[in-house]
Amino acid sequence: MPSSSSSIKVVSVISGDQARAEHLQSMLIQAGLDARIGEFAVLTDVLLFDLSTCAGSLVDEMCEFANHKDGHRPLIATLGSDCSSGAYAYAADIHFSNEAGLAAACTRIDYATRIVARKAEAELRAKTYNSFGVQLPTRSKSPSKASILYLGEASPSFASLMRECETHGHQLTAAFSSLTALDYAYEDDFDAVVLDVTARHANPEGFCNMVKRSPCLFSTPLIALAKPGDVIHPDILQAASDILEPSSSSEHTLAVVERLIENCGPKNVQFSPMEENLTDVETGLFTLNFFETHLSCQIDWALEYQQPLTLLSFHVRDTGSPTNSGEEIAFAANVVKSLLRSQDTPTRVDWNTLVISMPGATHQEALNAAQRI
Repeated sequence: MPSSSSSIKVVSVISGDQARAEHLQSMLIQAGLDARIGEFAVLTDVLLFDLSTCAGSLVDEMCEFANHKDGHRPLIATLGSDCSSGAYAYAADIHFSNEAGLAAACTRIDYATRIVARKAEAELRAKTYNSFGVQLPTRSKSPSKASILYLGEASPSFASLMRECETHGHQLTAAFSSLTALDYAYEDDFDAVVLDVTARHANPEGFCNMVKRSPCLFSTPLIALAKPGDVIHPDILQAASDILEPSSSSEHTLAVVERLIENCGPKNVQFSPMEENLTDVETGLFTLNFFETHLSCQIDWALEYQQPLTLLSFHVRDTGSPTNSGEEIAFAANVVKSLLRSQDTPTRVDWNTLVISMPGATHQEALNAAQRI
């Protein structure tokens, strides 16, 4: 299905100051977006509210409208330092703590689009399970105690952040190299990552390069700490959920982390393991009946909300050995399951063909998944 996310996004800048609106428009255009000022009538992909000049009540009203709108709705983005105040702080899809974050606007919008699709898929999955007589547990609220991974150096700002995490009951795990951070990330299901871009010896871009290739890390909020004027590696820009200055207070940094965790959508554990009566005995993948029923719901949602939905097909090569054919397809199915996102739906359509539906995935994201497999 064609993906609207492959085209240039339309962003409408809402600001109470014309000169500032033009300044923000220019920054967004430089970031590769079609930025306009104060346009509500056109089919806008993102509404960006400048919190320094817009009343919070206006943002609240627009968030309320967007969340109750049927069909395609614009993403709500906010720009400003007071992300921890106002109801809109937790209702907006995207928050830019400062103007530096606008450099990563394109990837931030893509990230928010994936989160919207992930949340919708959790609801669709529950409905399809229910139609087969299976009840999924309701999503629990974000944990009061979060598990946060820090990659950087043992600086005073790191020590301050650790103390702030301890005060709020969060666990902060420190890594001082990208390889160590990756080891930790694969061993534990972290709620968020804080990445100090200024710690060059830690190879932060190497870590981010692996993030985009890993299905278990791809949806984890990542906060990058970068100085104004720093040239940020493209892999970091693509992975970052927000960009803060290293000099930001530990209170503000943690507030941003908590907000991103709150809005990141269902955790992997919320996508319940497949029930035995809905899986193929030989492969452990969803039955074709379940897949077709669920795919119909996914297509309806993708069309109504104008969101991408990608199908990925694999043909398992026949070695000509009838005694090993079952083992080959079972092995291939295990590889596929281990390298997919939790919200993806795999099935077996015939004896040697596997198909996966990937809600919210663009062509490039599906290609990345195929390369992983």
